[in-house]
Amino acid sequence: VHEYARFLNRHAAAQHILTVSQNVEFWGLHWDEWPVVAPYSRPFNDSPDELLNLYQRSRINVHDNIYGFALHSRVLEAMAVGGFVMAHESPHYGKAGQMTETFEPDVHFGQYNAENFAEEASYWLHADRQRPVSEARKVNRDRHLWKHRAQQILNDLK
Repeated sequence: VHEYARFLNRHAAAQHILTVSQNVEFWGLHWDEWPVVAPYSRPFNDSPDELLNLYQRSRINVHDNIYGFALHSRVLEAMAVGGFVMAHESPHYGKAGQMTETFEPDVHFGQYNAENFAEEASYWLHADRQRPVSEARKVNRDRHLWKHRAQQILNDLK
């Protein structure tokens, strides 16, 4: 059930993306098996240099998480190297472990839902993304380095 829900969610996100632009890349497993997305699919590449280059050269890195907007390492990585992130709205705004616990929509990243994806993506494709990228990098540096995770673990063990 989990994998099927993820499959449906990924395909819905891909359809939204393709309504805005065909200048896209879908990196990861199984994108090449879906005919609509196959021309844009790239095999998963775990080379850190290639992945970080992708985050930097992409005008928008779309983050979609059907499990309630949890903060994923790819979001932190994209923000850390100066990539702009657009992520879906969450019903868990501001809660522990969520992206919005430390990042704010329209200040650090773009936000969308199924109804406004095309409008938001079109806006961010043409907007000056320099400020949100810069602000997100600051938060990343101040709150999301390995030393912060290590300290959090030590605090949790007390």
